[in-house]
Amino acid sequence: MELNLTQRKILKLLSLNCRYSNQDIGKAIGVSADTVQYQIENLIENRKLASFIILFDYRMIGFHHYHYLIRLKDISKLDISPLKALKFITFINTGYGKYDIQLIVIARTELELEKNLHKIESLLGDNIQDFLLLKFSSQYKYTHLLPHMNLDVKVPRNQKNPIYSLNKENFVEEDEYQEIKLDKLDNKIIKELVKNPRINYLRLANLLKVSHETIRYRISNYVKKEFITTIGLFNDFKKHGYFMNYLFLKLKTYNESLFKTFLDKNPHIFYSARLVGEYNCIIYILAKTPEEFSEEIKKIRNYFKDKILDLELLYFEKTEKNVQFPELLLE
Repeated sequence: MELNLTQRKILKLLSLNCRYSNQDIGKAIGVSADTVQYQIENLIENRKLASFIILFDYRMIGFHHYHYLIRLKDISKLDISPLKALKFITFINTGYGKYDIQLIVIARTELELEKNLHKIESLLGDNIQDFLLLKFSSQYKYTHLLPHMNLDVKVPRNQKNPIYSLNKENFVEEDEYQEIKLDKLDNKIIKELVKNPRINYLRLANLLKVSHETIRYRISNYVKKEFITTIGLFNDFKKHGYFMNYLFLKLKTYNESLFKTFLDKNPHIFYSARLVGEYNCIIYILAKTPEEFSEEIKKIRNYFKDKILDLELLYFEKTEKNVQFPELLLE
């Protein structure tokens, strides 16, 4: 699918930070605010090339997440709907390879995790043939940008609005983080931000019956404390002509700082994290052709060389759920 330069620039800026105003995006790329709004309606609302998304570091409120991969005895018996309804599952994708489905499961304690896994098993019954459970430790890279969005664009600045500081092309989540507490108003604000990451402060204030300044202060505080990690676009990679695979690696000790540099320089790597379990690293790879994908795999193999003890390659088929916040706090 071909996009013109203006469309690519708009999608890039919205991917970096979807709360940039239409006016600021227009100024950055030399078009009117009306043109920006038209393209948002055209590309996102009508053509569904992407959806707005906000991500939080919910480790700061006591939650950890786990990659739970399941191989089914009979894939035709899989009913996604009951799994999507579980509020401790933030993300679901189907795929091909050794495992048929991946769930991102959150829990505050090992006991809570055990109960959550039991609920999943009770839904799937005896259809589970095998599974793999890996705990997220830290994030090496996450980007909202697709490879063809790797172009120079002036980034809007607004020192009066801290949320504009969320403009990194790639971002990480380190091992260390500070704990924070949320009150009922925080949960209400976050609920509306999850539903509509672009909602303006005034509308949100009116909706929650609080002052505009209260909303601005709370959201600015989430940014300053790095509770909000990014707010951008979740691009539908298939509609942009890409397919995605993800690779689980069991690695010997390696230099994480150098690895992050390697990841940052590669626009085809969408996500990577350190894990705890049978595999200790995961890498998501975007490509448009099998040949392009093969080249990316070679780069990874050449980078790690003999440090790779084992690997598992899975094909990412379809995103079935993507909330990225504990839904039980949003009731």
